[in-house]
Amino acid sequence: ALSSAASDVYKRQVQAEVQKVSDALGDTGRILVRPSGTEPLIRVMVEAPTDEICGKYVAQVVEMIEKKGLAE
Repeated sequence: ALSSAASDVYKRQVQAEVQKVSDALGDTGRILVRPSGTEPLIRVMVEAPTDEICGKYVAQVVEMIEKKGLAE
């Protein structure tokens, strides 16, 4: 398990990654990352002009979340 301090650092890094995606999408889409209210999951939702762009940004954020040990 992560210490509280490490978890906070990792969460900030994930938030920074989400902000990068949001900035890249600009007015053409949006991103939402939140814990599920009913399952032990983190939901990553992206709206983008194409499926390809959407998939790219979802994968980018999910990879960061997994790399930081916040999800499996």
